[in-house]
Amino acid sequence: GALLQLRIHNLEMEDSGTYCCDTGDAQCTVTLIVEGAPAFFQKELKNQEAQEGDDITLHCELSKAGTHVEWRKGGAILQAGKKYEMRQEGCVQELHIRNLEPEDNGYYTCDAGDQLTTALVAVQEPTVEVVSEMQDLRVAEDQPAEFICQYSRPVQAQWKRNGRPLQPDGRRVVVEQDWTVAHLYISHVSTEDRGTYSCEAEGTCVVASLEVEAKPIEILQGLENMDTIDGGEALFECSISRCEIKDSCWLIDGKPVKDSPTTEIVSFESGRRHLLLLKDLHVGDNCKVTFQAGTAATSAMLNVKGWQLDVVRGLEDKVAVVGEKVEFSCVLTEPVPEAEVAWYSNGAELKNDNTWAMQADGCFYQLVLRQAPAMPPQEITFAARDAISMAKLTVISKCVVSLQCI
Repeated sequence: GALLQLRIHNLEMEDSGTYCCDTGDAQCTVTLIVEGAPAFFQKELKNQEAQEGDDITLHCELSKAGTHVEWRKGGAILQAGKKYEMRQEGCVQELHIRNLEPEDNGYYTCDAGDQLTTALVAVQEPTVEVVSEMQDLRVAEDQPAEFICQYSRPVQAQWKRNGRPLQPDGRRVVVEQDWTVAHLYISHVSTEDRGTYSCEAEGTCVVASLEVEAKPIEILQGLENMDTIDGGEALFECSISRCEIKDSCWLIDGKPVKDSPTTEIVSFESGRRHLLLLKDLHVGDNCKVTFQAGTAATSAMLNVKGWQLDVVRGLEDKVAVVGEKVEFSCVLTEPVPEAEVAWYSNGAELKNDNTWAMQADGCFYQLVLRQAPAMPPQEITFAARDAISMAKLTVISKCVVSLQCI
């Protein structure tokens, strides 16, 4: 018999169907089913890097058109919407991602059933640039100071002073972030605020200096003279117009004072009040105490008194002729302020006038009768605290003196 053959090359899905061999007097029918070959990726997804805010498209190409695919990020299936758009053109599959954000970082997969391809999308934040740098400032004490730094995009800036993180208190020192602008505001600057300030963000560092012109220091409460007794203490206190500890010192007779068992130095109110306590004082410790802060200074005298004031040389009786000058003198163991010294004549206190004159020089005290008038005998008394000395004054007339001579 005869053998008839039909050979089909390069089968395609469209070749499926019923084929009939007709020889005129005989007929033969056969069905051909062409099974599709599994699709595979001819071009796979590629890793991509993009800037925040950009749009990107992921591409891959299958071996067959019309293949159904599924897009995923990690394990989550992606849905078309404002963020994602899926497109298919022939064998090419595309995933379009709009307005990239840091959250879009990750692995994206195109799943075609038993075949898949994956790529990494890396979203990079835009490079930060400084648009407006800070300016150096020179501000008077107690005036406000403001540093401003502007960036090309919103950032989280950190402020530092002399290389150390700044600690704002929300009142005097305020740090604010307004979109792309970083602010540092100091409402009342002090000399302690001077230094180098930096604003750091995303690898950038902007530096500016703050110079503070200090106000001259004023003495608000000066030192007062102090009197104490042997073995006692003396407390000197003063206050100044602003805080000052580093550039201040105590002096005794011009020499710096340091803390010791008998000397205590204290400051209060952040350096506005200063105290000096001198302990275990003795007669002979009299001195000049000075507090100095910058160019301002205040001084006072310290007087240490003994327990007992004694008369070293007392008054002497005097006899004088009318019209003569008469002097009484007294010497004490230690000086006494004139306010604590009194002279009396027959119990009546004497004052400086045309008749009487009082003088003092250290421990030496003197009473002068300028011109002795005719008067009955007088009892002259010198009194200083508990020290007392008395003497008699006798005034005689010139005629009496003449008679005595005859």
